[in-house]
Amino acid sequence: MDATAQDILNALNNKEFSSEISTEGEKVPASTASIKDQYKIIASFTTKTTSNELRNTNVRLAAEAVNGTVLQPGEEFSFNGVVGQRTAEKGYKAAAAYNQGEVVEEVGGGICQISSTLYNAVFRSGLTTTYRRSHTFAPNYVTPGTDATVSWPGPDFKFVNDSKHAIGIRAWYSNQTATVQTYGIPVLPSGVKWELESEKIKDLPVPAVQVITPQQGKESNGSAGSEWQAYKIITKDGKTEKVKDHYVSYKGHTPKKYSANAVESSSAAESTAASSAASMESKASETKAQESKTQSTTKASENPVVSNDGPVGNNSVPTTEADVISGGPGT
Repeated sequence: MDATAQDILNALNNKEFSSEISTEGEKVPASTASIKDQYKIIASFTTKTTSNELRNTNVRLAAEAVNGTVLQPGEEFSFNGVVGQRTAEKGYKAAAAYNQGEVVEEVGGGICQISSTLYNAVFRSGLTTTYRRSHTFAPNYVTPGTDATVSWPGPDFKFVNDSKHAIGIRAWYSNQTATVQTYGIPVLPSGVKWELESEKIKDLPVPAVQVITPQQGKESNGSAGSEWQAYKIITKDGKTEKVKDHYVSYKGHTPKKYSANAVESSSAAESTAASSAASMESKASETKAQESKTQSTTKASENPVVSNDGPVGNNSVPTTEADVISGGPGT
C-alpha cells in the first residue's frame, strides 16, 4: 500500500491526472447471504380506496408506474417524472379531482392517493422529502396534514435518496387498498424509528354562500375548513420525542344555494312551459276533431244514402209535392 500511495503522489506532483496506477491486493469474497440479509422492507404504508371503479383504475395504473423504481444514492425521485402525464391513451379514466380549488372530473383523478401513500412510506424510511404540497381540501384517505397532492405538470412530489445504498420502491393496488413499500438497507440507525402524525388545531368558518341558478348546478351545504399540525415522532432506545414537522391549512367547500328569484323564475318558466304544452295539446285535439268532422261530412257528400223504395216507399223522410225524385231508369 505504501508503494501505491507513493505512485499516486508522484502522478499528482507531475500533473499526470490521467495516469493509471497499478496495485496488488487480495480479493475477499463477499457472502451473498450476508448481503441479502441487509436488504429488507424499510417502511410500508397502506391506504383504503373507495368503491369507484374508475378512480381505482387510476390508482392501480399510478401504482404500477411507480412499482419497481430504483433510486441510486443521491438520486431524486419525481412523481410526475416517473408516472408521466395521465392520459386516456394510457388507460386513465375521468374521476373526481381538485383543480384550482374546485372539484372537477379529470382524467387521472384519484392518483394523489398513491403520491400520498408513497409520501408516508418515504417519511417513515428516513429519506428526505424535497418537494411536497398538501391538497386544497382535506383528504379522507389519509389523516389531513399527511397528504401529498400532485397534478400535471405540477405540483409534484419529490424526495431524494440521501442514503449510501440503492433504494427500491414497491407499489400496488388490490381490493380497494393501495400499498407502497421502500426496500433496501435501512437508512435510519439501528433502533431508531420515525412516524408521521397530525393533529387538528382548529376548524375554520364555512365560506360565504354562493348564489347560483338551477342551470349552474345543484345546491350544496358546503363544509368548514381546518388547520392541522403534523409531527415527526422519533423513537430511539425506547424513548419517544415529538417534533413539529409542518403546518397545513385546508379550505372549506363553498355552500351553493338558489336565490328566491331564481327559484321563482324557474317555477314560472316550468309553469309557462307546461301551459304552452297543454295549449298546444288542446289545439292539436281541436284540429284533430275538426279534421274528423270534415272527413265525415265529405264522405257523406260523396256517398248519399238514398232509399231503394223511391219517394213513397219506406223512406222515413216526409216528402212534399215540391220534391221531385226520379224513380230512375225505366220510370
